[in-house]
Amino acid sequence: MAAIISKFSSDEKGATTVEFALITIAFLTIIYGLFESGRLMMATNSFQAAVEESTRYAMVQENYTEQSLTQDVAAIITTKMTESGISGEEPELDISVNYTTAGGVNFIEVDAYYTFSPVIPLPVLPDSWDSISLRAKSRQVLFTE
Repeated sequence: MAAIISKFSSDEKGATTVEFALITIAFLTIIYGLFESGRLMMATNSFQAAVEESTRYAMVQENYTEQSLTQDVAAIITTKMTESGISGEEPELDISVNYTTAGGVNFIEVDAYYTFSPVIPLPVLPDSWDSISLRAKSRQVLFTE
């Protein structure tokens, strides 16, 4: 038995293949992490830009009910998210449109949440990391005549 073990311990054939396999796993994991981090940043920026554009739209609308304005804002955000390539299907959005006043100035606020999901969920990560909730908020002054 000792002769068999000593025979394999001195043989280095295939060592490079094993080392390559171990390094490749770590390397691909890092590349995947960079890819998903980039997608997350792009989704965050695109989502914020979509919410800001929808707030500018809502700012100039008059005689709208809150429900119809919320639906229009959701349609704008959905269109912008789809155009930017973030979401292939209709994204899950939670949107609120509020009118506020601060210091005698009227504002319109759009507050929205979007659930970001990675392309390939990693089975080694906790279930809570399968999706990330993004929040975007925009506030514009309402000019009155």
